[in-house]
Amino acid sequence: MLVVDDSKSVRGVLKSVLTPDHGFVVIGEAENPIQAIEFLKTHSVDIMTLDIHMPVMDGVEYLSRVQGGDHPLVVMISSVNRDEALQVMKCLELGASDYIEKPKGTQLAEDAEKIRSVLREGVRGALRRKRDVKKGGPRVGNQELGLAPPVVYHPRFDCMDLILIGEFRTCTGTIG
Repeated sequence: MLVVDDSKSVRGVLKSVLTPDHGFVVIGEAENPIQAIEFLKTHSVDIMTLDIHMPVMDGVEYLSRVQGGDHPLVVMISSVNRDEALQVMKCLELGASDYIEKPKGTQLAEDAEKIRSVLREGVRGALRRKRDVKKGGPRVGNQELGLAPPVVYHPRFDCMDLILIGEFRTCTGTIG
């Protein structure tokens, strides 16, 4: 994996929790997206972490430039306050698979397992998608079963209205 963050101490913390003992091999680090682009020209990684706030180019701009193609899975690891939540949503819209708040020194033990868990799940999801694409898509989807497509949160919208229409059947009758 590749760790991209402008803070050397954060890169060090991430490298200390993403070790081979936990199933990760960090093969590179970059202090900004320009360095990440150069690194990815000569190295192949399965997953990369990316900060939002960086000099030269921020994480949102980076993701908008590399959208599509054969890019590694991206998990955002950043410190974003409530006022900047739209930046996180934009990153997810542009292809980042998840967002994790940057670990704080006092919470490192708790945050370490959360970070590893999110990254593992991201890789599993990416492998499932690659497998499905190679096989021509999932064998049986909702449409083939006659079901409506699943409700998916779309980050372009800051709220979601949900209307459910259905029927509940019990042994003694029908409640509509």
